[in-house]
Amino acid sequence: MIWMFVLACMKPAMLADSAVVDGATALLTEIQQHHRSPCENEIHFAGSDRWSSTLMRWFTPLKSNKENFVANQDVLGTFKHLELTNGTVLTYRSQAQQWTSSTGLQVSAKERIYAESLILYLQLPTFSMKVFNPQKLSPQTIAGKHYERLFFMLQNGSVDDVQLDHFVAYWNPQSKHIDYVVFTYRDLFASYKGVLQLAAYEKHEGISYPRKLRIQNGFLDTKDVHQIEIQRIECR
Repeated sequence: MIWMFVLACMKPAMLADSAVVDGATALLTEIQQHHRSPCENEIHFAGSDRWSSTLMRWFTPLKSNKENFVANQDVLGTFKHLELTNGTVLTYRSQAQQWTSSTGLQVSAKERIYAESLILYLQLPTFSMKVFNPQKLSPQTIAGKHYERLFFMLQNGSVDDVQLDHFVAYWNPQSKHIDYVVFTYRDLFASYKGVLQLAAYEKHEGISYPRKLRIQNGFLDTKDVHQIEIQRIECR
């Protein structure tokens, strides 16, 4: 999670008529050819989440600035499971449409938002989720690199609906990797927008997956809000 109080709806800037170009389906297909889940059923992650700011980490259920975790999710997103070394164990099942805790207590807003955001960051590089309203935007150059940009949503609805989150993937046609995803997270704040940087790609089961996920306030920030490092990926 990041904490940048700016206008979160990316539609006015990102989906202006002059920015939308033809080729959304072709770009989405190309991305999904290279970004997909290395597992057929369930993917298991083990890693750590390191926070640069104790103040920002206070808005999470974490007890220290570095927390180890294990996270499981099925490819379809109907089952999600997160265990933290602080003892927190949370499980989500789509049939119930809610998170549950191993303690039997009600899951707090901090726990739910942290679990959903962490698993979303882990899921985005696989591009296994269903995508709605894909639109190709005009290209952009960042630090001398050329990027093709794809706007998309993860919920079915109008791009004008300010209750729904927006995403823009930055596709590097040379490396065949997504290097950045700009995203909103309205469950956190209506004015929340951040940048997820995907780095240190390695092959797993023949599929490239980033081992470092850097959550930042903006492109090329020298200091991360927090950084997720993946030590192990397994298919189950």
